[in-house]
Amino acid sequence: MFFNNHTFSFLKKNRTGEKSFTLIEMIISIAVVVIVVVGVYQAYAAAIRFTTNNRTRTIATDFILERSEFIRNVPFASVGIVGGIPSGIIPRVMTVTRSGIVLVATTTIRNIDDPFDGTFTGTPQDTSPADYKLVEMSVGCPSCLSFSPLKITTVVAPKSLETTSGNGALFVKVIDANGLPVPQASVSIQSTATSAISFTDETNNMGVFQVVDVPPAPFAYRISATKGGYSSSTSATSSGLLPFPVIPDATIASGTLTQLTLAIDKVSSMTVKTQTNTCAGVPNVPVTITGSKYIGTTPNTYKYNKTHITDASGVVSLPGLEWDSYSIALGSPYAVAGTIATLPVSLLPDSHTSVGVVAKTLSAKALLVTVRDSSSLLPVSNATVTIQNGADTYTNITNRGFIRQTNWDGGAGQVNAGDSSMYFTNDGNVETFFPVGGLVLKKVFGDYVSEGNLVSSWFDVGLSSTTLYAISWAPLGQSASTSVRFQIESADNIASSTTGFIGPDGTNGTYYTLSDMDVSPINAHMRYHRYKAYLSTGSPAMTPILSDVFLSFASECTPHGQVYFDGLSTGNYSVSVNASGYTPASIFVPVTMDWQSTTVNLDAS
Repeated sequence: MFFNNHTFSFLKKNRTGEKSFTLIEMIISIAVVVIVVVGVYQAYAAAIRFTTNNRTRTIATDFILERSEFIRNVPFASVGIVGGIPSGIIPRVMTVTRSGIVLVATTTIRNIDDPFDGTFTGTPQDTSPADYKLVEMSVGCPSCLSFSPLKITTVVAPKSLETTSGNGALFVKVIDANGLPVPQASVSIQSTATSAISFTDETNNMGVFQVVDVPPAPFAYRISATKGGYSSSTSATSSGLLPFPVIPDATIASGTLTQLTLAIDKVSSMTVKTQTNTCAGVPNVPVTITGSKYIGTTPNTYKYNKTHITDASGVVSLPGLEWDSYSIALGSPYAVAGTIATLPVSLLPDSHTSVGVVAKTLSAKALLVTVRDSSSLLPVSNATVTIQNGADTYTNITNRGFIRQTNWDGGAGQVNAGDSSMYFTNDGNVETFFPVGGLVLKKVFGDYVSEGNLVSSWFDVGLSSTTLYAISWAPLGQSASTSVRFQIESADNIASSTTGFIGPDGTNGTYYTLSDMDVSPINAHMRYHRYKAYLSTGSPAMTPILSDVFLSFASECTPHGQVYFDGLSTGNYSVSVNASGYTPASIFVPVTMDWQSTTVNLDAS
């Protein structure tokens, strides 16, 4: 359908016989009128704002001059901030209403040590350093738009000659994590001896806040420093809970200078996730985070030492942390079976760090071994760690997780691994109760059957990107004429396609006959795995015995350079570490507590 300009015109003629405007012409006309009206309104509004701002500024100027004259006319000894140094009758913050406008005045008064007659820290020393007082006042209007605060600075001097006050001086320096000055940091000074002194001010561009003419008193001034978005640092008094504070409250002595340095920096954050080594979150775990900084010693009292509970996903978020090195411990019944990254966690200023903690339920006693390069202190991968206590010997490899099954007496019928004592099915020719938890061939009329097999439940390693390395089992040595063999089935989705049970060459005609054999590449990068154990004997009087099966793997949730041993007995264990490119190392570790950890540093060979 086509339209011309007359299609949108008003067809009714006016009394003179002329046609009306077209609709497009009317829209354009209205738009022009709107633009003109909006422009006029904006100009009017700007004029109103300008007039109002000028009126507010005039009222604020009158008030700030009025306050300045008031301060100049009070006695010199009274020129000071209530609760501040110098102490006086002037409030730090004052709110007034003038002509319906609310004004807020902020006043800072400082004693000035003029170098004309020497300084308190110079030669010659000025024993009366409060030569005059510098008054700085700022007046703002919080409810006003586009109003910049007015500021005025004036000097108030005594009418008579200065006299020795017998007071001291306090210089507070605020630095960051790199030792650089922090300007405009908020410094709070409060007397613990009297409530008459309590005030807050800011450091100068050199990160220093100087106060002269301070009344002397021992350990009587609580000093703290902070800044928006920064951590805080404060002194402390000696007490029964904190007998030896690292930063004691400041002591001011007559005629002496007390200097104090406080370190603050931008705060950081940390996220801690308690998880399995297959990346599944472990919820409701008590996580204790402890920094390395002390606020007191003998006994050591940490600046940060708090316990948090992980949420339903196994996560706890920690905002507002100070830069520090943090250690992590888990509450009962859990133990740290490895961490990503390596502990302690170094948290830099203005940064975020995520830490994965492998949480395992404690089984008897446990030992976590971390293997590091002695030069870089970075974790070492693929290091073989063997621990031994008498006849008990255990071996693990760093950067590998393990799926472990140690008994089968929970019975058959479990498709997906959950109960570690259950399995999927067996052919009826194996027994799972003798020895206790072990797997043996079945006896019929006093003789062992010649062969039998068992299929495990499906084990979920968490991600398809996980690498399955090897299958191993114990005991390694079997009786004569007996054997244990395995095949592995893998899948990305157990409801559909699987590899079937296959051996090391990727076919169903071969078997894993030696412990710790590498798995077939066909199995290596799938998410779900299960094994089939084949037991056989050539003698009716003998049976193979299977006590443990391990599937080793590595994923993004596998701890770096760490191995975990549990189910240990009390004793003194030798820890031997071997890694390609490094000199072997051995240490002894006493295993006496429920959980302990040790670190082995390897030298490059």
